[in-house]
Amino acid sequence: MKTLTLILLETDPDYGGRLARYIAGRDDSPFLVRLFLQHPCPADDLRQADAVMADASVWPRYRDLPRTCPVLVLTEDGAQAEGADASIYKYCSASVLLDALQRCFLDHSGRSLPPDSFAAHGFRITALYTPSCGPEVSEAVLARIREAATAGPALYLNMEQVPSRGSFLEDAGEGISALIYYLKQYRENLGSRIALMVRSSGFDYLLPAQYPGELGELSAADWRQLAQALRTDTSYEQVFLDFGAALPAAGALPCCDEILILRGSSAWEEEMSDRFSRLITHAGGEEAGSRIRILSRH
Repeated sequence: MKTLTLILLETDPDYGGRLARYIAGRDDSPFLVRLFLQHPCPADDLRQADAVMADASVWPRYRDLPRTCPVLVLTEDGAQAEGADASIYKYCSASVLLDALQRCFLDHSGRSLPPDSFAAHGFRITALYTPSCGPEVSEAVLARIREAATAGPALYLNMEQVPSRGSFLEDAGEGISALIYYLKQYRENLGSRIALMVRSSGFDYLLPAQYPGELGELSAADWRQLAQALRTDTSYEQVFLDFGAALPAAGALPCCDEILILRGSSAWEEEMSDRFSRLITHAGGEEAGSRIRILSRH
């Protein structure tokens, strides 16, 4: 449901009309768009806006007015416009402009973007452990995630020391490293920021951390904050924390509803699974041990 009002200040009716229709027409856009081609725009309308997107040519007419909401300025060269909260090259794709607008809103409004809907059903966080690695194991993990995603929205976070789950994990862009930064700096808008960063491949995912050691920066309070944001501020029903062949982070364990061991039938994998179970029980007590579930990958 669209609950935010965007004032679009333009001079070109063709460009402004196309951009307004795109932003207003996207199902995942929270913005109702009001396009103004004659300037200045009435002051009462500006005061009622939740966000403003302005062409650089008209921005000087509004720059010195009292600021009531975040402003993104569209420039011909992408340079920062004086007095604006953010600027972007005007002729980026409409999807990139909408993404920049949402980020500007998150950074400068102090409010969250309202999602389309929150999960109305159960919510689970699953820590995933695999005693061995290799292409077969990776395919089994991703198949498991895709299967879970058929039952409801799923998010996959790869926490391996050396990510191995698929070539799509090597894509460029924001991922867990950015999530760690936002977790430390912008704790109140995590759900909205995650929604802007995720990629999709039958399920949603974030790119792995640029350096796995970054995960060690998360305290138990950080893990709790992340779990709470995923539970209450996103529409996901299932979140997978894939630690590969490593033990889950100690701070993450209390946040997990389930600890899933995905293993083969070899004696070695059975032995490693037993060792893992003993370590988890020793670290988290019998209650943590009771959350362990073993699943064959065959």
